[in-house]
Amino acid sequence: MGNYKKLLNNSILFAIGNFGSKFITFLLVPFYAHYLSAEQFGISDTMLTTITNLIAPVVFLSIYDAVLRFGLDSSYDKEKVISNSIFIGIFGFCIALVFLPILMLTSFKIYIHYFYILLALAFFQNLFGQYARSKGKVQLFSLNGILLSIFIAMFSYIFIVQLRKGLDGFFLAQIIAYSLSDIILFFGSDACHDISPKFVTKQDIRILLIYSIPLVPNSIMWWLMTVSSRYLVLYLSGAYWTGLFVVASKFPSLLSTVNQVFIQAWQISAVEEERSTTAVDYYTTVFKSLASMLFISSSLLTMLIKPLFSILFSSDYFTAWYLVPLLTLGTIFSAFSDYFTTNYIVSKKTEGILRTSMYGGLVNFLLNIVLITFLGLVGAALSNAISFFVIFLLRYYGTKDIVDVKIDWTQIYGSILLIILQLILLFFDLEIMLLIQFLLLICIVYLNKFFICTLINKIVR
Repeated sequence: MGNYKKLLNNSILFAIGNFGSKFITFLLVPFYAHYLSAEQFGISDTMLTTITNLIAPVVFLSIYDAVLRFGLDSSYDKEKVISNSIFIGIFGFCIALVFLPILMLTSFKIYIHYFYILLALAFFQNLFGQYARSKGKVQLFSLNGILLSIFIAMFSYIFIVQLRKGLDGFFLAQIIAYSLSDIILFFGSDACHDISPKFVTKQDIRILLIYSIPLVPNSIMWWLMTVSSRYLVLYLSGAYWTGLFVVASKFPSLLSTVNQVFIQAWQISAVEEERSTTAVDYYTTVFKSLASMLFISSSLLTMLIKPLFSILFSSDYFTAWYLVPLLTLGTIFSAFSDYFTTNYIVSKKTEGILRTSMYGGLVNFLLNIVLITFLGLVGAALSNAISFFVIFLLRYYGTKDIVDVKIDWTQIYGSILLIILQLILLFFDLEIMLLIQFLLLICIVYLNKFFICTLINKIVR
C-alpha cells in the first residue's frame, strides 16, 4: 500500500473511532444534565477532565507517548517498551498514593477512591491504546473508542436511571466501562503476551523517560493555553462575555477534532517514512494538503457563520459570530504546530516541544492580559491565534534540520488575508453578501487547488 493511501486509510479509521465516540458522548450530555444536579455534573466533568489533561501526564510522566514512538521503531523490542512503561506507570501510581493522606483532609475525600481507580484505568487505557497503534492495530484502537462510549452509556443508564445511584452511579459506570475497555486493549494488542519483568532494565527506563519527561510540561502548557483565555475573560470582562466566548469556540473545535484524527494517523506515517529518500517530498505534500483542507474549511465556515448562529443560537449569543473566524485561524495555526511537533517526535528530540511550548505560553499569557484589557473578546481570540502562530514558526524553523519541509508562504499568507477579508466584509449588511463570500471562497479554493489535486492524484495512483 502506498504511503499516501495508508495515511488516508488510517485517517478514515481514526475518524470513525473519534467521531463515533464523540457522537455518543454528545448524546450523553443532556442525559447527565437531566439526571444529575448541576453541582454533580460539574464535579464529574471536572474530575474526568483534570485526570485526563493534568494529573495523568504528571503522575505517569507521559510514558504512553513513548510507547507509541519507540513501539514504532524497529530497532527497539516492543516487549521491552511495554514492560518498562508498565513499570514506570506503576511506580508513578505508587508515588501518587503518598498524597492520599493529604487529599483525605480536603472536601474531596468522599470521591478519592473513585479518583485513584479512574486514574489507574486512564493510564492503562492510554498505554494499551498506544501500544495497539504501535503494532499497526488501528482497527482495534478505533473500535475500542466506540465500544468505550457504548459501555459508558449502557452502564450510566443502569446505575443512574435504574438503580438511582446519582453521582456514585456516574463514577461506577465510568469504572466498569474503562475496565472492560482496558481488558479488550490488553488482550487485543497482545500486551498480555508481551509484558514480562525480565525485560525491565534501568537503561531502557532511562531512554524512555528522557523522551517522555519533556512532554509533561508541554501537555500542561497546551491545556493552559486553551483555557487561560476563558478565565481571563471571566476575570476582566465577566461571566456573560465568557459565555459568548465559549459558544464561539464550539465551531473551531470541529476543525480541531478533524486535525486530531489526522495527527493520530500522521504520527504513524511520519515515523515509518523517517528514513525514506522521499521523506522531504512526502512531508511537504502532506503539509500543503493539510493546510489546503483547513483553509478551505475555515473559509466555508466563515461564509456560513452568521446564518448558522441565527439558526442554532438565541439572539443573546448572535453577537459572538465575529469571533469564530479569528478562533478558527488560531485552530489552524495550532494544527500546523501539531504537524511540526511530529518532527520532534520522529527524531526523539522532545525537549524542542517543551521549549517552544513555553515560549508560546509566555506570549499567550502576556497578549491575553494586554489585548483582553483593551479589545475584550477580540483580544482573547487574537492572542490565541498569534501565540499558536508563534509556536508554529518556532517549530517549523526548529525542525528544518530534521525534515526540511517546503512551505508555500503565498498559500499561507494569501489564505489568511482572504479569510480576514471575509470577516471584515461580514460587518457590512449587503444583499449580495453571500455572493461576495462565495467568490472569496472560490479564490481560496483556487489558491489551494494545486495541492488538493496533487494529493488526489497520488492517492488514485
